This record gives sequence, C-alpha cells and structure tokens, in this order.
Amino acid sequence: MQEKDSIGVVTLACCLLVHIFAKSYWKQLSVLFGLVVGYIVAVCMGMVDFSALSGTSVIALPHIMPFKPEFN
Repeated sequence: MQEKDSIGVVTLACCLLVHIFAKSYWKQLSVLFGLVVGYIVAVCMGMVDFSALSGTSVIALPHIMPFKPEFN
C-alpha cells in the first residue's frame, strides 16, 4: 500500500468512526474531522509542501487600492 492510499484509509476510517459513534451535532462534522485528521497525518508523513509560504509574513495590512488612479 502506498502512502497516499494509507492516508485515504485513515481519513475514511475517521469519518466513519465519528459518524457512527458521535451524537447529534458532532455527527454532522464527521467529514470535517476526517479531513483535519488526514491533513495532520499527511503533515507528519512529510507529504505537505510549505515552501510557498516561505516569503510571506504572519501579519500584513490590506492594500486599499492596488492601483493608483490616473486623471487625464
């Protein structure tokens, strides 16, 4: 079994277990719970690439106008 297949199995198992054993409101969040667990497993296995975030800052101010108005 490949790494991607094992992450899929873990995600599906978490979704099913939460859907079976949870009550009322939490049962509706089974897919979200499975996605979060699958993402955490993928991060632990080194399958998530964070290199695109290397040049970003933690806090940034929004640009009010991304262009300068030009009056003719």
